[in-house]
Amino acid sequence: MVEHDKHYYDECKPLISDFEYDQKMHELICFEKQHPDWILPYSPTQRVSEGATKGFVQRTHLVPMQSLGNTYSENELGDFVKRVLKLLDRKEVDFCCELKMDGTAISLTYKKGQLSHALTRGNGQVGDMGSHTMDLVWNVIDAELPTSAEAKGDPFNPEVSPVTLETHFDNPANAWRGPIRVGWYQGGAMPNSPKSYIDLNKIDHGAMFKGSKGFIVADFTSRIILPFGDEADLTYYKPRPKDEVLPPLGHFQKEWFDACKGNLKTSCDFGYSSHMIEQMLLGLVAYRAGKKIEYDGASGKVTNAPEANAYLSHQYRDGWTLNG
Repeated sequence: MVEHDKHYYDECKPLISDFEYDQKMHELICFEKQHPDWILPYSPTQRVSEGATKGFVQRTHLVPMQSLGNTYSENELGDFVKRVLKLLDRKEVDFCCELKMDGTAISLTYKKGQLSHALTRGNGQVGDMGSHTMDLVWNVIDAELPTSAEAKGDPFNPEVSPVTLETHFDNPANAWRGPIRVGWYQGGAMPNSPKSYIDLNKIDHGAMFKGSKGFIVADFTSRIILPFGDEADLTYYKPRPKDEVLPPLGHFQKEWFDACKGNLKTSCDFGYSSHMIEQMLLGLVAYRAGKKIEYDGASGKVTNAPEANAYLSHQYRDGWTLNG
């Protein structure tokens, strides 16, 4: 069953029909009911079989997102109707039937009318959280692709991406700043706090900038300036004029709809975000390679570990190609 899950969910190349798969799953469920001591923690019955997408921070769902049940029996369907009638305390009820469309289930969390985060189902308890948090850093450092990446985290598991992960990147200098080092922490991994009274674990989605004379700790709505050192008296701090400050983004959903209507420029278009996502994914490549990798962004190749280049491409099923 694990092998069939891999072909269906990860490779989009199922070896058997949905009916055959469901019958095998039913056999496994019956077997485990008869022998509960033989149930393995990685059994397909103990999780939703959709693999976690690489490159995203994982987050625990408030309520587990489980998969819908299947039935190929008229009696089972009748039992379902009886349960619905009993639950609703009604004698009859109308049903709307639709064709089954495979796709990704999603859970949206709003706080005070604003989208806080979007989670896919993942493995039922833990879902993928989009790496939008890195946008806090990327908007500031004005970076191109990194020249190196290294990572450490949970022991490798072919079934899931690591929960705890720490990655570091070397980004080259540009026209207005020197070379910098960028770090990414997730799943409990955290950088050292600049002061013991600042609890970085309470920031949730945030970023910390370390300069030569202090730190800035920020999330999406607030920031703390923390001078550090004998000469860090803030006399050198020159705020930007108001007309040079980036305007508030507003509703990014409206930006997207306006782009579809013809105003094609958005605050986080593909030209802006593609390098950021590529850098994040290179952290996972370094994690899989188990070593620091040197990267040539122009050719899209790892130069010091040829085996790592296998993680930079994917074999697509017949009839589908991705050129780029």
